[in-house]
Amino acid sequence: MAKKNKVQDRRINKEKSRLGHCYAFSARRELARVRYFNRILMGAQSRFEFESAWKACVVQLRSVAHVLQKSDGARNAFLRASVEKRYVFWKSPKKCGNDYFGFIEDERNSLLKNGRSSIVCEVKEDGEALEFPVKIIFFGQMCLASNAISECVSWLDLEIARIEDAAWSERRVKKSMPTTRKRRTGTGKS
Repeated sequence: MAKKNKVQDRRINKEKSRLGHCYAFSARRELARVRYFNRILMGAQSRFEFESAWKACVVQLRSVAHVLQKSDGARNAFLRASVEKRYVFWKSPKKCGNDYFGFIEDERNSLLKNGRSSIVCEVKEDGEALEFPVKIIFFGQMCLASNAISECVSWLDLEIARIEDAAWSERRVKKSMPTTRKRRTGTGKS
């Protein structure tokens, strides 16, 4: 397991050096945690396992945006500007054409503030046993809970890539611009 992590870290560091400081390393690490909890969600065999894994996935999904803003954005001005632009875009589902961010935020608030999920499950209860895998209504359609998380992860992965690309492009443009310096007109001493 440790060897696999080292290989993954080397790959990430190689990618990070290619992109320079415009790489959202912390957000990508949080996204990897969501993928881990989603694998647990897929294999859930009890109500406790399902609810714990669901809560972990949703909270970690929302933490990706926090980490993008507070950690990765604080490290680099180009990344911060790109994150702020995308964040405004995510907050207006009419502009972006989907509401993944709204789903993640509403579900996280429901879990943490109300103590229960807002998802509607197709569940046949037999005492404590749920019918596995659990299906939920996600954007008006029935799907597996783990598939809903996978779609959110894919969306966030794409959004992080867009943010990084925008930050990298902005950085390249800024570096290629000629700087205007005042010339010294010296009446200096000889």
